[in-house]
Amino acid sequence: MKCSGCGGADPKHEPRDVAYEYKGRKTPILAITGDYCDACGESILDDDAGDTYMAAIGVFNRDAR
Repeated sequence: MKCSGCGGADPKHEPRDVAYEYKGRKTPILAITGDYCDACGESILDDDAGDTYMAAIGVFNRDAR
């Protein structure tokens, strides 16, 4: 499968820590499994991983207020 972002490299399906920033504060969102393209940085998450990611940034954003 080719990357949907750049059409180049084959994305790697693996867990990665994803950097997130909100209001100047940064945090890693840990072990989010998805398809990651090393060539362009595109990431594709399935529904479960997307829900996990969104829940983690929601908590971080509330704490940043």
